[in-house]
Amino acid sequence: MGAAGSGPGQFHLPHSIVIDDDNIIFVADRENGRIERFNLDGKFLGEFANLGRTYSLKLSGGALWAGMAPLNEPTGAPGWIVKMDRKSGKILGYVEVSEKSGLHSVEVTSTGEPLTNLANHVKWFKAN
Repeated sequence: MGAAGSGPGQFHLPHSIVIDDDNIIFVADRENGRIERFNLDGKFLGEFANLGRTYSLKLSGGALWAGMAPLNEPTGAPGWIVKMDRKSGKILGYVEVSEKSGLHSVEVTSTGEPLTNLANHVKWFKAN
């Protein structure tokens, strides 16, 4: 686990790591546009592919949240905070982040409202 490249268990600029209650390790593989999954022994368990440039990860309420932007845009481009099923990778919802220079950090409130960094401030997506 951890060699440079685009194959299973390889990375091109890993950016965030989280471990869930089932001891599954999730790694944001930024420039490969995916999230790779491993067990605690480092065995590759699979990937959630074709996501875009994935900067940040957060586990909350049984879901996996990710800050990401399109791979075909320059680094720092606007993107999304995406909520996914942590077992299947199915996208459950998202919010657009129209500002540049963010998404390197994602946090989620106890009520499920996502926050992210944007250059020199924090953006909170509050429920209406």
